Amino acid sequence: MYLLFYFIGIYFNTALIGCTTIRLEGGDPKLKDGFRIANEHLRAIAGWALIAAIVGIILRVLEERAEIIGKIVISLIGFAWTMATFFIVPVLIYEKISVFKAIKRSALVFKDTWGETFIGHFGLGGIFFLLAFVGLIPAALGYMMGGLLLVIGFAIAIIYWIIIACVGSAAQGVLTAALYRYATTGKISPDIVPEHLLKPYTEVL
Repeated sequence: MYLLFYFIGIYFNTALIGCTTIRLEGGDPKLKDGFRIANEHLRAIAGWALIAAIVGIILRVLEERAEIIGKIVISLIGFAWTMATFFIVPVLIYEKISVFKAIKRSALVFKDTWGETFIGHFGLGGIFFLLAFVGLIPAALGYMMGGLLLVIGFAIAIIYWIIIACVGSAAQGVLTAALYRYATTGKISPDIVPEHLLKPYTEVL
């Protein structure tokens, strides 16, 4: 089950990054273009999902058994792993190398763009973290009023948080694709706004 969740997440992230790259290159991607790109890389997606799941499980087990200092160290290792593999999906898509080589290549791309990656990653994370607090409003109001309003308030909060999580994940994928393109080609697309980049995914709403 753990592996399945990783596979699904990486699959849709691959589709997202594929569509975003088409847009960055001046194309007009459709949702089907993203799925086509993901379907063409199922083996790579499965390989990366397996490695990511194994690393995730190992880090979680070690963190659960560690003391406070150990937890901090393991958290830092996990963060370093996340940053080192930040670009692995576009690397797997466009450089067509093995998963292990892609991990190394992703780390090198991160090294070339670490400043932009840190700013973008934490900037987006901070924005969506603050937006998540808005979901506490209906939950708190429902809690204070009680009864049926309690259920309605928490339901609204949960739906809102799911939407925020999906949009945040999409924004992170857009950032990854844009930074990878900049790192590998030196090209940027200042005339393209997030609404245009996310257009293919709004078709399903």
